Amino acid sequence: LNCQRMGGVFSRKRVLWVPVNEKLQDTLETYKQWDAKTSFIGWKVCNDGISLCKVLGKTSTVSDLDLSFNGLGDKEVKELANAIKENASKNPGPKDDGKLQELGTFKKINLSNNHIHFQRDSEMQGGICSLTQALMDNSIRRPGFSEFSLRELNLANNYLGPEGATEIAKVLKTNRYLMRVDISWNNIGNEGLVQILESLRSFHRAARINIRNNMFEPQPPESLDSGWEGLKRSLRKSLGPDNLDGDARGGVILGWSETPLAAVKA
Repeated sequence: LNCQRMGGVFSRKRVLWVPVNEKLQDTLETYKQWDAKTSFIGWKVCNDGISLCKVLGKTSTVSDLDLSFNGLGDKEVKELANAIKENASKNPGPKDDGKLQELGTFKKINLSNNHIHFQRDSEMQGGICSLTQALMDNSIRRPGFSEFSLRELNLANNYLGPEGATEIAKVLKTNRYLMRVDISWNNIGNEGLVQILESLRSFHRAARINIRNNMFEPQPPESLDSGWEGLKRSLRKSLGPDNLDGDARGGVILGWSETPLAAVKA
């Protein structure tokens, strides 16, 4: 069994029995009193994730949201995307250094070990598309003037694939607040890797992007040979020559040693 070929290794969607005295509905009724750091890890959400996500849009107290290990699927994440937009529209924050205004209260969202796809089938858009579209919604934000408040997004061990990585890259390219992204164990391959790396800008020098265990080809395909050196030179220029490998020196990219670029001289 080659686990590196798998996304969602621990994330099969399932319905669990919950004791009567610990029903999710009881928690949802008290959402106004939720703590800034709110965890719904595991069994608490997977029975009725859609109901939870609908309530999340109303909250103004939660900043760190943990929804990992819930078996959440694309329908639930679409509701979460709506909640992010609602939260942002209702909670405009102060301007950062008098210039960029952050929108919403969510700072960290953990969706690792769930069941989130780029596209579920030919007729159904996956949850990752809804999520990234929400984070780039120009009907709420004004590019260059306002941005969603999200600092950290953990999507480890889902089903992003190369296409899902491309969607994440679009958000990274435009969002100056989002600085911690984990897309490990998502089978993004070399194609998705290129999209992520090309999205990084000079404002990502303090970022941490986890791309470990994503089935990168040990040698770049012939069609991409000429582009790898240019890509590495571009990264060295934007991120700094000593700031690429995050595994040993606290740099930007966790899993750099697994990528084809680690062996490229540029």
